[in-house]
Amino acid sequence: MIHEPLEDLFLVDLDLPREGFRGFIGSWVLRRAGATVLVDPGPRATLPILRDALARLRVHRLDAVLLTHIHIDHAGGTGLLLDRYPEAQVVCHRKGMPHLADPAKLWAGSLQVLGDLAEAYGEIAPVPPERVTWEDSLTFGDLPVDALETPGHAAHHVSYRVGDLLFAGEAAGVRCALPEGPYLRPAAPPPFFYEEFRVSLLRLAATGAAHLCYGHGGHTAGARAVCEAALRQLDLWVRTVEELVRSGGEDLARAAFDRLLDVDPAFARFRDLPPDVQARERYFFGNTLQGLRGDAERRLAGG
Repeated sequence: MIHEPLEDLFLVDLDLPREGFRGFIGSWVLRRAGATVLVDPGPRATLPILRDALARLRVHRLDAVLLTHIHIDHAGGTGLLLDRYPEAQVVCHRKGMPHLADPAKLWAGSLQVLGDLAEAYGEIAPVPPERVTWEDSLTFGDLPVDALETPGHAAHHVSYRVGDLLFAGEAAGVRCALPEGPYLRPAAPPPFFYEEFRVSLLRLAATGAAHLCYGHGGHTAGARAVCEAALRQLDLWVRTVEELVRSGGEDLARAAFDRLLDVDPAFARFRDLPPDVQARERYFFGNTLQGLRGDAERRLAGG
């Protein structure tokens, strides 16, 4: 499905045939100022969906592919997409560039962390190094793009300010729109560093952008308020997990999940999610909990 939340801004749903993975992965297409840019092509497995959507949108030329980070569900299909768009330039944080050129370690790590989910996403396609660049400020056609380093979800995470739009990847977490208000969850898998993530959210809140485009969760207005809310939620989750780690107990996952449902109204909307989406979110909650737990243990040990 293709959505147009704003004029000339399109979101392509990259649905994976797996429980709960409908309306979860998305790729952004922006046509403005004589340029067409795409943010996060998604995994290899959903590339046929993206190619079909680009054909329906009559995208015959891509000026740039902007990668918020190189995780398999955001960037795995990049190399194959370039086959149809030989003029497209890939923008990626310098830390991610070697892994795009030779994704063997990235693919092995994805298999280790995600297991059969990585297989469902599909093996990562390499990207020719001469097609990849990194600069803080770029221009495509007459379209200026500011690349903002926003580590936290990943050390190589980048957000992009394009006029009044802020493409934030997973820096502001994961969002699901619901009638009574959005479900929200931080996306902080290991290795997670709390202070680094806080600085990134403060930086995003200060951009002055009017609209925020999530890597998982669509579009919302009020970028500053959204980033400030994400920061408050992150602070709450870090405090909660640290308290539970300090007090001990055999089942941290259950204790943290139940406590956060009680103290975090945005996360408590988990109860309103469809059962298949709940299953997906429980899985990714475990990844975030690992990151928060490791950071809490490191800080409690004085590291």
